[in-house]
Amino acid sequence: HAQYKLGTLYASTQKSHVLAVKWFKKAAKQGHAGAQSKLCIMYGNGCGVKKDQIRAMKWCKKAAEQGFATSQFDLGFGYANGSGVKKDELQAVAWYELAAEQGHAGAQCNLGHLYENGLVVNDSKKTVGFYRQAAEQGLAEAQYNLGVLNGIGKGVPKNLTCAMKWFTQSAEKGFAKAQYALGQIHHLGQIHQGGVFQDRDNGYSFKSAGMFSRSSRINPDEYRVPSIDPVCAMKWYRLAAEQGYAEAEYKLAYGYEKGVGVTQ
Repeated sequence: HAQYKLGTLYASTQKSHVLAVKWFKKAAKQGHAGAQSKLCIMYGNGCGVKKDQIRAMKWCKKAAEQGFATSQFDLGFGYANGSGVKKDELQAVAWYELAAEQGHAGAQCNLGHLYENGLVVNDSKKTVGFYRQAAEQGLAEAQYNLGVLNGIGKGVPKNLTCAMKWFTQSAEKGFAKAQYALGQIHHLGQIHQGGVFQDRDNGYSFKSAGMFSRSSRINPDEYRVPSIDPVCAMKWYRLAAEQGYAEAEYKLAYGYEKGVGVTQ
């Protein structure tokens, strides 16, 4: 344990990454799951050692097999993307599920993505369930994804009021896709966007395949949206554009050009 703490201390200083790896290895070889997980990160990012995804996944698996949730998630991500291991969606699901059972929000979100897109089996109930678990923990990507499902009526009755609730929670955390979606709702009264995939604990996300189509099902809340509000729409477009979100940049530029929702 002392070796792991020493490694963590050195890891906090960029110039000492080599020493961090040295102490993490000593602890990892004695079976310390936290140190094994740290070595996965060090090898995966090339910190203090030459970047090596295969070695990263070997250490990751050792920690995952001891029940370390972060490593179970990372191993699932590796199998899902063929990073350091052969691509295998079934293995990805197995490891994600172990992490999800321990409450890992990223694993829950990624399971939702896998089930939504039929990468293992298409299961709307599991899709919604896993997204909801992660969303209720405050994961912005999952909140956005759940908003999309509510907004288009996929796996749940179409409900733009509920969609806006989840989009707002995500957008307030600075998630650009959710900010853009709110802009769309206030601008057009609808959304046309895909979900996202939670990356390996680094904040990046990937678009899911395809565009969602409008559902023909109707329920009382389906079109219960606020009045079209160009000013509010441009506010959300601006926030997304400030993060470099291209679609929002275009909408914002259009607003300024036409004098819609902005002061020229």
